[in-house]
Amino acid sequence: MPRHPEYRFCIGEESEKDNWLVLRDLFDTGWEEDLYSWGYEGPLEFTLRIKEKTGWTITKLEHGQYRFAEDPLQLVYWWDDLFGFTITIPDWDKLPEAKAFLKEYTEDPHQKH
Repeated sequence: MPRHPEYRFCIGEESEKDNWLVLRDLFDTGWEEDLYSWGYEGPLEFTLRIKEKTGWTITKLEHGQYRFAEDPLQLVYWWDDLFGFTITIPDWDKLPEAKAFLKEYTEDPHQKH
């Protein structure tokens, strides 16, 4: 798979009802909008960045869904054709921990770059 160092992510919407949050394109260039042209490259790029930093093992769950075997939060990274790049947080009480972890790999859309 070709790598995409130009992809920059930020945390988007949250849904306590569904136990997920969305990662978005930092500059909202629309790459998460089109499932067919963007495909799973964004979620895979993000998970590969985590793998490189942590050394964790990527485990494929279902089509387009991945998690890390060693992740104590057991976050699930996946593509949803309605919401985009979505991360399920199985224990919603751990949302602050999950966001703190994800912030290591995302940027604040409100800060100037």
